[in-house]
Amino acid sequence: MAKRILKWWFGLFISIPLLVLFLPLIYVAVLALAFILPPALFIVTLFEDREEYKIRNLKQAITNYFLLLIVLPLGLLAFAAPIHSVILATVSFFPTASIKFYEFHSPFYELFIPIFGDLFPYWLNYYWGIYGMIFIFTMALMDSIRRNMLVRQIEILPTSKIHAAAIGLIELKGKAWHVNAKPADDLVPIIRRWVDSSDDGYSIQTSAHRFYLDDGTGRVLVDPKDCHVSSDDSHFEVKLHHAVLKTEKVAHNDFRESRLMHGDEVYVLGNLQIIDKEYRKSFPDDTVIIKPQKSSLLHPSFYDLLFISNTSEEELLALFKKSINRGWVTVFIIMLITAWMSIFAWSNIAQLENNELDAAPALFRLLSPPTTLERQYTIEDLGINSNLQWLNHLEQGHAVSDDIVYGFQEQGLESLAIPVLLKQARNIDDDNFAVANHWLEKLHVRPADQWGIEFFNKKYKNKKETLVLRVLLKFDGHSLYASYRAKFDRKKSSKFELLRRYVVFEFTNKETGIVKTRKLAAKESWNAVDDVEVFEFFLPGEYSFNMYAESEYRGGAKDKGSRMRKAFDVSLY
Repeated sequence: MAKRILKWWFGLFISIPLLVLFLPLIYVAVLALAFILPPALFIVTLFEDREEYKIRNLKQAITNYFLLLIVLPLGLLAFAAPIHSVILATVSFFPTASIKFYEFHSPFYELFIPIFGDLFPYWLNYYWGIYGMIFIFTMALMDSIRRNMLVRQIEILPTSKIHAAAIGLIELKGKAWHVNAKPADDLVPIIRRWVDSSDDGYSIQTSAHRFYLDDGTGRVLVDPKDCHVSSDDSHFEVKLHHAVLKTEKVAHNDFRESRLMHGDEVYVLGNLQIIDKEYRKSFPDDTVIIKPQKSSLLHPSFYDLLFISNTSEEELLALFKKSINRGWVTVFIIMLITAWMSIFAWSNIAQLENNELDAAPALFRLLSPPTTLERQYTIEDLGINSNLQWLNHLEQGHAVSDDIVYGFQEQGLESLAIPVLLKQARNIDDDNFAVANHWLEKLHVRPADQWGIEFFNKKYKNKKETLVLRVLLKFDGHSLYASYRAKFDRKKSSKFELLRRYVVFEFTNKETGIVKTRKLAAKESWNAVDDVEVFEFFLPGEYSFNMYAESEYRGGAKDKGSRMRKAFDVSLY
């Protein structure tokens, strides 16, 4: 028992690194097959039919192309679901890897996000997980029904005598003899499974030869070609064509071998058929043979079976039943792994829709950490915080708000920041006013009836005594309103007498070239103006916009103290 546990742990220690290394490659290969293989096979089938002048009836053609274009890709996607789930569970702990995993799928996501919204990737994983579970369970159920029917068939099928055997599925017991029995053949295995050593390492080898089964009333030819060979002490897995053999220690070999030897008692369950041309030349005296039927995915046959064993029928049945139970355990483990993907996706959907961790059920959060909101992310020298904490920092107008939004964009989570940015962009006194408006424009979600701008010092031609800091334009369909913040310093001594100060709005229609200006009186020091009507009638369109502070002196002299180096392009509709 201790040896078996040690062997199991050693296998786990070796397999996990290999799984981490090769699983992404397998996943990419399966996805590629799901999208490339069906159309490729469709084209090949189409050309083969034309070249061979095959005439298919409508039902057969529809069936074939339905299997190629629908069932095959859906089957491959179902197979990819648990792999996707394992990779997703792993990368969710590493923000950089999670971003790369998202970017890998982004060409596909971008096709559907405009239709289904920013949460499409999560909804896709949610339904993909459910579909994967249903598909895996359905396939396992169908396979289990087939295997149980097979077990039942073996239990109720009587053992026949060769001299009275009928064509069809048959059960026989007797001794195995080489086709050309010679004294030296006693030492040559009819069917063999062994471990072969070479410079490249160890590998499992099998060999199988035709033999006669003799039950005393006659003999029948058996062809075990392409049979899967396994030992009676292995993790038994039922194949349609299977040989289950006793293991024994062989001299001068460190490994045990599975063998069917000349003269061994053998049990055979298979299809007794009329011998065909392939065998008739080599076996002219034989009229019947037991061998696999020609069965395919499109034309399956329940009786396409061949079981060969030198164990007892009871032991073989016990192995079959154990295999079915093991199969269901494996299936339920795969289903749980696949179900995790749906749970993880639902946790993210619930949280992202409400921007709250508690929006997802506590059990889901327990089963699927870390979610997108909980994922840790590093920004500059501020350390590591969860995305939810970064969202709180953004709401509070943190000094690195620009980096925070950039971090969300890198993770494909910019939609998380948009509600906060919209709120900040509407408040001209918010610390994040400029950052919010910049990112709304960059993300193409700026409201059509609103435009916010912050004038930074380095963009002025000259600052002198006046400075316009911020402006927020609001267009209600015919009137244009503005809120702004401007600052006029105390006038320095001058030979001119200062009469008035203004804040000037200048709009140039980019289509017609018409320039519209409006001056609003200003005072010394701060000018905090909210929702003043700039134009009573204003046509919607594309404009080049500049805004500056102007000082007017006696004699008509003017000073445009803070005119911008370059006008802004604004769209108001």
